[in-house]
Amino acid sequence: MADRQLYFHYCSISTFKEIMNSKVLWLAYLTESNDKQEVTRTFKTLWNAVKTRLRESDLDKKVVESEIEILDNQYSLEVQIDKTYGTCFCKYADVLQQWLEYGDKTKGLVLGFDLEWFKGLKKQMPHPSSKQSQSVGYES
Repeated sequence: MADRQLYFHYCSISTFKEIMNSKVLWLAYLTESNDKQEVTRTFKTLWNAVKTRLRESDLDKKVVESEIEILDNQYSLEVQIDKTYGTCFCKYADVLQQWLEYGDKTKGLVLGFDLEWFKGLKKQMPHPSSKQSQSVGYES
């Protein structure tokens, strides 16, 4: 068997007990988590870069602006309707910042997961969608 990459989930002891009792990792609204700025900032940074490139391209400016407006409106709608759920993992088992923020200020635990254990989980950027195959996945 090839070496597999483990991904780590930092948590408090009480959260660990809940995970063990329920055998479930709970998902949270990513845009309402303590990392919500990370999610929205990443999207806005990428989208603003794409808009800049589109506006600088040789494409018809009226078409570009029309499509940008449609996509801006679609994003606003999706954020309100299709909230993104997720749980966070770290590539590393011993990161001080993770211990401080998620591991109960170093009093918690870190759990290791092999993502191949999660049947059907694809390496793809999840996207809010009514199609589960598009909305479930993982990305670094």
